Amino acid sequence: MRLLAVVACLLLGACNIVMTKDPVFAADDGAGQPRLKSGVWGQITGKDCAYDVGSALAAWPACANGFVIEGDKMGAYSRPSTNDGAAKEPVWQEQPFVLAHGDPRVFQLRLTTSDNSLPLPVLYIYAAVKPTAHD
Repeated sequence: MRLLAVVACLLLGACNIVMTKDPVFAADDGAGQPRLKSGVWGQITGKDCAYDVGSALAAWPACANGFVIEGDKMGAYSRPSTNDGAAKEPVWQEQPFVLAHGDPRVFQLRLTTSDNSLPLPVLYIYAAVKPTAHD
C-alpha cells in the first residue's frame, strides 16, 4: 500500500488521474529515450519531516515517501497493518513502469496490492512527465 501512496503523491498534481485495466504502452515504448536515474528517491510531505537520508529505506518515516528506481521498476516498502490497526513488518514491493516517448513523456505504472488491505484489481495509472534537466 505504501507504494500506492508514494505514487499517488508523486503523480497526482491535480485531482484528475487516468487509469486503465490494461497497459497502453509496451515496455519498449521508451526505448532510446533518457531514463529515470536508478537510485533512492523520495518526496517530502510536510515541512517537519525529519529523517536520516543515510538510514535504511525501511526506517524512513512515511512523510519522506522513499522509493527506489532500478531500471524499469519502482520499489518501496509497504507498511501493512492488521485488522486492529497494529503495524506489521514492512514488505518490499516492486512494480514495473514505462516512461514512454513523446512530449510530454508519459509515465505508466502498474499497481497491485500485496497485503489484501485494499483488494484492487491490477490497474495502470498515468502521468505526464516533463524533464527539466538530464545528467
